[in-house]
Amino acid sequence: MEPTSGSLERTLLGPGGKWPAGLGPQVPFSHLRVRRCLRCGAFGVVYRALLEGRPVALKLLLSEEGVPTELFIQEAAVLAALDHRSIVRLVGLTVVPAGAQGIPEASSVPRLAIVEDFFERGNLQSLILNQMVSPFTLYSMATALDLMIDIGEALEYLHSRCPTIIHRDVTPGNILLTKENKRLKAKLCDFGVVALIGEGGERMERMHTGLQGELPKRSISRDLCSTIYHDAPSTADVEVPQPAPCGPRNGHVVSIPPVWDMTGETGSYCHMSPENFRSEPYGETADTFSFGMVLYELFARDLVAFSDANPDSPYSAKEFAYRLSKGYRPCMPSHMHPEVASVILKCWKAEPYLRPRMRDVVAELKEIRESGVLRKERRRCSLMCCC
Repeated sequence: MEPTSGSLERTLLGPGGKWPAGLGPQVPFSHLRVRRCLRCGAFGVVYRALLEGRPVALKLLLSEEGVPTELFIQEAAVLAALDHRSIVRLVGLTVVPAGAQGIPEASSVPRLAIVEDFFERGNLQSLILNQMVSPFTLYSMATALDLMIDIGEALEYLHSRCPTIIHRDVTPGNILLTKENKRLKAKLCDFGVVALIGEGGERMERMHTGLQGELPKRSISRDLCSTIYHDAPSTADVEVPQPAPCGPRNGHVVSIPPVWDMTGETGSYCHMSPENFRSEPYGETADTFSFGMVLYELFARDLVAFSDANPDSPYSAKEFAYRLSKGYRPCMPSHMHPEVASVILKCWKAEPYLRPRMRDVVAELKEIRESGVLRKERRRCSLMCCC
């Protein structure tokens, strides 16, 4: 059954007909000017729009058949509770009225939409794809390191929240790019399949955007949103921890992270942790594995979906994930810096408890940056590098 404008508004409004503060501002659709479609998926479409002259991204829910409105709202609730320089910022929620100009998906019925910051440089997947077909160096290894530190810090922040947030879909396509202070910056986006973990390790809720995996057994409650908002410390008062890196290289003991009983094949198959693919319990180091895959692709200047999976087969991505679950890992190219390769291999450990937490990964990547080993490569490509 398709929604009506009134039913969508009733879903959004809290007791007394008030707009929930935890969802961010209510954005009147009349204040938006839709420009063009950026990308379209099975259950949603993203438009570039202007909000009173400011560029924004409009993420539209197409149908409730795959994604219930409540779960779409919770993606906005999660975003509204986050405040980190490397995470896409929520602007608010809006209801696109039926017949809205420039949005054919709302030709007959109203649609719920999330309004987010827009980033003009596209995503990491496009950058790597362009590099794969270009004879020139489009980004330096030093730039690649900076971008991955950005995303590593975003994941470290998510994992430190209360409740803990596991992104579960860390892929190049979910990393947006922008230019800030003459430097390329990365922003983590798409929180449609996050898992929320309480202090005791219990599963609170999982989100779902049409990817494989079971839906939550109970409905999303407004109390859950309150837990997310009020139990989490303010980011203004929290320093990002910078412990010494762990792992066999420096002899430190590898701590065993907590594992929570969450199952389901979620996220991109080409970046999915083995335990996630096997529908086994997994925790925050599932994100560590996915981060390692993205780190590999950016430094290898190659997407595994093209080099290791058969693009002509509709099952190639799932077959690749199966191979990963059996111990396969992509080969390191000759130009891969050994220090970076060492971090990647730690992230790729088959056993979740052997993988480092993101705070340790970030600390080690920062050590590599401070060592200056990538500066020589930066100078070599400076004449033809665009970033």
